[in-house]
Amino acid sequence: MKAIREVLPLEVPQLSVRINEAFYKNPVFNYIFGTELNQQKIGAVLFQFLIRSGMRCGKVLTYGKNLDNILMISEDYQKLYELPHQIAAGGLLIPLRCGFSVMRRSLLFEKRITTLQRSYVPSTPGIYMYLIAVHPINQRKGIGTQLIGYCKEYAIRQTKTIHLETMTEENVEYYKRRYFKVKGVIPFPEVNNSLWGMVWQHGKDNSV
Repeated sequence: MKAIREVLPLEVPQLSVRINEAFYKNPVFNYIFGTELNQQKIGAVLFQFLIRSGMRCGKVLTYGKNLDNILMISEDYQKLYELPHQIAAGGLLIPLRCGFSVMRRSLLFEKRITTLQRSYVPSTPGIYMYLIAVHPINQRKGIGTQLIGYCKEYAIRQTKTIHLETMTEENVEYYKRRYFKVKGVIPFPEVNNSLWGMVWQHGKDNSV
């Protein structure tokens, strides 16, 4: 795990650009930004907000030297959605820099996520793995598995579970192979898709 380290504040702009590229083909983010082209133009603004928000109430980690990969975890997932926290992280700039339509669709997505969380998050919340991304040039090299492994080891030290949401069936199968279990699902008709909530619990999996 030596290649995994915390992101520095001065690295946020570069990291946000690279992570935005990793989500160009993601149907939910295409919906939020309106078009893939629009996401290419302004997506990094939203990801800067997400990263700065993550730094305020959790850990933002990267793998390697080129800021191509990211893992964001928090032990207080509810704080991420609190208005004072979002304002402090720069949330007021989103409608000004991305437009109010992007902000409206982003808030709808956030509402769907919180609805899903009420149905599946354990009564004693664990580690929230709320963003993991590997740049397309680095995929299928085991980097995602190493980032998840870091999160599992962190959860074991804290004696907590891990919970996450994912947006595609392909990702659901990916996490199942790493011993996560589906605990909740809600439809997201705007993108003709669903959102899945998944949980990993130490002791249910002998693999770290």
